[in-house]
Amino acid sequence: MPASQWSRLGGAYASITDFLSIIGDTTSTVQQITYPAPGRDVTSYAHSLGLESSLDFLAAARAQSKETWDHDYMAQAAVSYFRAGFGLTP
Repeated sequence: MPASQWSRLGGAYASITDFLSIIGDTTSTVQQITYPAPGRDVTSYAHSLGLESSLDFLAAARAQSKETWDHDYMAQAAVSYFRAGFGLTP
């Protein structure tokens, strides 16, 4: 998306510079941020576990029992993986 369309005011696109001026914000800055792996998704998480697809991940998660419990198939582990893609800690 072009920078000229990052915000809307009154139904019309406004550049970020115009937007900040209109709302009276004199301290914010605009900069490009890079992340380690922002494209992480359930499929890439499944691959990190040695699985072929997101459906394989879901099947393995559903098949858990108290005898075969694996924390890698809990939501918290997947969320930690996604957060790491944005440079965040769990």
